[in-house]
Amino acid sequence: MANSELSKIKILFLYDFFMTKLNPYDFDSSVSMSELLDILEKETGYRFERKSIYSDIDRLNDFMRVSGKIKSGSDDWIYKEKKRYKVSELDSQITVDEAKLLVDAVNTTAFTDSGIADKIKELYPSYFGDAGNSVSLVRRDHKYSARLTALLNNFRSCINEKCVISFNYGYKLGSAPAFKEKREVSPLALDWSNNTYYLIAVDNAVYDRIEGSDRPIETAIRRFRIDRIDSTSFLHREKFRGFANAAARQKAIDNVIKNSVNAFSSEDVMEVTISLSFKADAKTGSDAVPKKEVLRAYNILSDHLNIRRIVSDSGLDTGELTVIAETADVPTFYSYLFQAGTVPGIDLSLGEGPVRDKYIVYLENARKAL
Repeated sequence: MANSELSKIKILFLYDFFMTKLNPYDFDSSVSMSELLDILEKETGYRFERKSIYSDIDRLNDFMRVSGKIKSGSDDWIYKEKKRYKVSELDSQITVDEAKLLVDAVNTTAFTDSGIADKIKELYPSYFGDAGNSVSLVRRDHKYSARLTALLNNFRSCINEKCVISFNYGYKLGSAPAFKEKREVSPLALDWSNNTYYLIAVDNAVYDRIEGSDRPIETAIRRFRIDRIDSTSFLHREKFRGFANAAARQKAIDNVIKNSVNAFSSEDVMEVTISLSFKADAKTGSDAVPKKEVLRAYNILSDHLNIRRIVSDSGLDTGELTVIAETADVPTFYSYLFQAGTVPGIDLSLGEGPVRDKYIVYLENARKAL
């Protein structure tokens, strides 16, 4: 086997594995010889001998040393510790925080293709193994405080270690806190939106209230603005409320982010039928295109709400569109309806139900405020 083509390229499989799958900044990132043999067998279909792997690791270390890639003060790139192989930091290697900052910058810059962030994650998969690690420690404009950094680090630690944390969560009047309440949560992930960091977490009190019912755990998840949080305290002895597996957890996190409206959360997510129609009036120009105006209004909604499906678009050319949106019953939902309804010539109507009644009250209060 020593002279076969497969044996010659085996070292390249090893190089790729140690470069991309192990994280020099994570003390738990390691691999055993048995695991290496299993990985290579899965990739190549051949079971190699241990002694050939030992030799390849020596060659990789020699290459890194001769090429000057090993960071000053390190003996080997690949080293062994308690029968498990780890990697040391390379001289020009990107750090975990730098990788997170790159992803954060891409995801929060409107003119950058978000697909670049996915490529970075594919290039450094060991840096992004947990949902809580998908957001950087600091904002990309570098205008951050030590307090914010400490809070983010605390929450990331809780996410990774699955520990409960408590904090005061409140609202401000001007710059002064006007109302605070104690919250006890099981952190799931960090999110960046509207130039603000948010903590996505299971509210333990809500979880305990619905446990044993037919309501999904997802309804106990809340989204907290981190700039409204203070007085954090780790509760290591408390039970962490979470999900049975990582896939279910990630799906719930994605749904909460998608269904949240401007950082508000609700136990109940609902479906609402929204109809948009165009009719030329004194405020619309003679050159107004019905289809364009309806799509303008629709995009205001789709930018902020999760549009589940389009019920009818057969009349789109003449200015008629009906969709079903999934959202939480929160104040900002009604403000987005109002924004869509103020597009010149657009008439917005809702299906029968409490949402329609609330929106009528919203419009009446807006009229009274004039």
